[in-house]
Amino acid sequence: MAKHNNKGFSMIELIVVVAILIVAVGVTATSLRTMYNARSLKAAKTIDGMISQSKINAMSGRKNTFVLRYSEDDGCYFCELVDAAGNAYESEQVGNNSLEVTIDSANNVKENNLEIRFNGDTGAIKTLKYGGADHSEGWSSKVINLESLTVHTITLYRTTGEHNFV
Repeated sequence: MAKHNNKGFSMIELIVVVAILIVAVGVTATSLRTMYNARSLKAAKTIDGMISQSKINAMSGRKNTFVLRYSEDDGCYFCELVDAAGNAYESEQVGNNSLEVTIDSANNVKENNLEIRFNGDTGAIKTLKYGGADHSEGWSSKVINLESLTVHTITLYRTTGEHNFV
């Protein structure tokens, strides 16, 4: 009768299992990073596009305001175009709690909704408000940062109303 020696796993078997686990964790981490990067990129492009739309609307005579706000109820950021009566006629969710949006890297949009109005004649930024205060004067550019593992930046220029997305 043959005697069996079942004392556990060999060192090679353990090394193979650990190597497989390391590869699986690496693939999962890369997938999550790619997913969060794609979400923040989409949010940045949506915000940039709605800022453009707001400027175009203002220059075509439509009274409107671009608003970027955070909803405590939904835990999401919303990008809106608001008419003169204060009604949103276009609204899109642009991110959730995994996204951090700041103005000039110190003012968090979660506490300070952002409002932008453009001059209908020149396209320049007429008013820029956040945190309940008007920040329309005394600056040449403002930076909106969207961060979720990576950072996407929209730079606004007051005198021309131009904005660059990076």
